[in-house]
Amino acid sequence: MPQPTDSQVINVCGSHPIATAAKYAGSYHPLVIVVDETSYGWSVDDGYSTTYSVDDRWVTNSWTSPLQLVVCVGAETAVRVSSCGYYNAEDGAYGQVVRYKYSKAVRVKVAKTGKTLQSKTFYGSTPSCSSSFTVPWGAPPPWKIYGGDPNDSSINTYATKVSTQKAK
Repeated sequence: MPQPTDSQVINVCGSHPIATAAKYAGSYHPLVIVVDETSYGWSVDDGYSTTYSVDDRWVTNSWTSPLQLVVCVGAETAVRVSSCGYYNAEDGAYGQVVRYKYSKAVRVKVAKTGKTLQSKTFYGSTPSCSSSFTVPWGAPPPWKIYGGDPNDSSINTYATKVSTQKAK
């Protein structure tokens, strides 16, 4: 059975099924990761810059059975965590410093039906509050500070576990 096209796989993230995909069953689930690259839209791993090693099998077409799952990694978004309080800027402005952490929502879709099987949100680190902050000169408050990105290796580990979980 031929491998689905990138377009077909991407469309599963929009809940469009692939009629030729295998039924979700057993304890071995061939999958592919599709990523929402905010400025470029959804894309399938091209094999040149593999972020998720579980995708190596898709890129090399080495799954031993047809595609069952599509893992849709959403665009990174900033989530407000809390306020660090109010501070004075060097230019005399007075305002609040607000902490944000980044998140990526991951949905596991059944390729044959387009339905969501499970989902999980991954978070990056939360920035620390400090006794002082450097803010851009002339920038109006509230000032935002951001933590680190969600860990791609955690998303890869999750997808790898999904590929071997027993079908419900």
